[in-house]
Amino acid sequence: MTNKRQHPRFACDVQAELRLPGQVLPVRAVDISRGGICLLGDQQAALGVHVGVALTLILRSGQHSERLVLPARIIWSTPLRDGHQIGCKFAELSAADTQYLETFLRFVRGEVRATADDGEAGEPDDDPDSEPFA
Repeated sequence: MTNKRQHPRFACDVQAELRLPGQVLPVRAVDISRGGICLLGDQQAALGVHVGVALTLILRSGQHSERLVLPARIIWSTPLRDGHQIGCKFAELSAADTQYLETFLRFVRGEVRATADDGEAGEPDDDPDSEPFA
């Protein structure tokens, strides 16, 4: 079977929100790519619905990045034993959202690290404890 994905996926474990028309559902992001995201939640979501996926990076010292809300459309939903797995495809992103998503992906891949001083992501250093998923 051929992989038809346009962008590589990266595993993650990030608290997020699925913003549906009229309600906000807490979810966890379990993988992400430039093209979309896989979420785990307690409720099923209707296919084809346009949503916002709100992501926040948790940096060192309990600091958080600014919340990013990416426009997306639900393209699949699978029931699980303890909830639902929901696949979202990102809509066309603004230049600012694209830049933030690219920074988020670099953080997930371990290419940048969080700093305790200002909450901004920085380049990795030689400290083995600086890796986000060590």
